[in-house]
Amino acid sequence: LWMNWIFVFLMGLALYKLGRKYFDENAALLLGTASALNIGVVSHAYVSQMEVEVCAFYAFAMWALTKSSGYKRPGFKTDFLFWLFAATAGWTKSPVHSMLIGFGGLLFWLFSNQLMVRIKSPGSWLAIIVGVLIGVAGFLPAAIQDWPNFYETYILREQFAKDNNHREWHYVMTPLMYFGLPWA
Repeated sequence: LWMNWIFVFLMGLALYKLGRKYFDENAALLLGTASALNIGVVSHAYVSQMEVEVCAFYAFAMWALTKSSGYKRPGFKTDFLFWLFAATAGWTKSPVHSMLIGFGGLLFWLFSNQLMVRIKSPGSWLAIIVGVLIGVAGFLPAAIQDWPNFYETYILREQFAKDNNHREWHYVMTPLMYFGLPWA
């Protein structure tokens, strides 16, 4: 329980700092406070679920994404934090969160005319590779020690056999848009 509340506080702080970069002090305070104290985050902070940590790492990644933007010569130092937080988000719940956060970062750089500069930067590629390796490293111990069970339980059942709560196929588009375009 205490870990969840620490992450709620850190998430609010990260979004407050992000808000200060783009808005005034009052709007930044509202962004941080409203995000940390919304009903979904608060209700999940009281249960043994990892949604709070996913939200927090998502907020950390968005903060790092805006911190890395605007450099004329991006590289490993400017992009590493974003890919680190994106990779770590996958450890808490599912690797799909890492992929969606990473995809959101690529869209951000595309729409802010920074993607081509990063494609040409070896340091940016190194940051992506290190981020992917960090993301994979979180699953290696379980996969190495008990591959059949890891494959059957975690990969097949937990990743691919989840139902969609009996909703239509387009129901998932709203969360995907949120992951892909959080800064819009």
